[in-house]
Amino acid sequence: MTITSGSDALASDFISTSSGSGDSGKVPKLDANGQLDLTFTKEIAVRLYGDGSDGSAVLDGTNTFSWASKSGNIYTLTQDVQLTTLDIDAGKTLETAGYKIKCSVSSNYDGSLLRVGNAGVGTTGGVAKSAGTLIGTTAGGAGATTGGSTGGNGGNTTHSLGGAGGAGGSASSCTLGSCAAGTAGTATAAITPMIYGVPAHTMFDFDPAGVQVYEGGAGGAGGEGASNGGQRSSSGAGGGGGGVIFLASLVVTVGAAGIISASGGAGGNGNNERADSPGGGGGGGGGGAVVIITHSYTNSGSVIADGGAAGAGPGTAGSVGGAGVVHVFELI
Repeated sequence: MTITSGSDALASDFISTSSGSGDSGKVPKLDANGQLDLTFTKEIAVRLYGDGSDGSAVLDGTNTFSWASKSGNIYTLTQDVQLTTLDIDAGKTLETAGYKIKCSVSSNYDGSLLRVGNAGVGTTGGVAKSAGTLIGTTAGGAGATTGGSTGGNGGNTTHSLGGAGGAGGSASSCTLGSCAAGTAGTATAAITPMIYGVPAHTMFDFDPAGVQVYEGGAGGAGGEGASNGGQRSSSGAGGGGGGVIFLASLVVTVGAAGIISASGGAGGNGNNERADSPGGGGGGGGGGAVVIITHSYTNSGSVIADGGAAGAGPGTAGSVGGAGVVHVFELI
């Protein structure tokens, strides 16, 4: 029966979980932990953790899925996913590629979940990564390809949740040309209502403009190319900025070997084509942002959004990228 005015309340009128309209008039009962079961707030739970329509997934290096590409032990998302459960086995990697992950039951990470910036390689700045439903990452500045020249500027971010790019290092000498390190990318913070540094509407994966505009870290700068008369050396390139990881999972467990990372890419090392005039190292990319929404969170591994490492000399080393942010919303 249902409780009505003047009637006695029966034990059967109090329910721990709801099965829908058949429970009309009954009273929710808290569980042993004093919490309300999510079946009473199913619409909110589905908005947060998805409807599980993409099923369960174990990323073991063999299984394949319609929503991700696979190369060896590396999976790459090709769309947003709404899973029931996600398990990333040890030694396996899921690159988010700018897409969002929702798990209605649980997700377990003994391997890696990544949206890291690309490293600067030689004089080539860390290459920007393409957008998914979240904006792509920023590029690092190019290194100076000839002595007596300027390193490239790191990419800037606006509406940023991440850190600034690191500065490029200076050369050991410059007697010919216009030597200078590039300008580190800046990270302009998002101007919107925030909860602990994260846009409030992100809690429900809703952007009032209809577009995900929030970015991660800025790119690091290229180092200064050296010159000393006819002696010239090129410089290291800047690392790319880290991206944004959005994970909403009812239960999140990060194992001892598990990694969730939106860190910036490392700056490239300066070069020493001429021993008496070595070039400067590239700056590291700014760290991005990891946003986790969950009901239960256990982390025995690493959940990070660090700035990218600085490129070494042999001129002056670059600077480490600015730290990004990790926000875990454990909803009770």
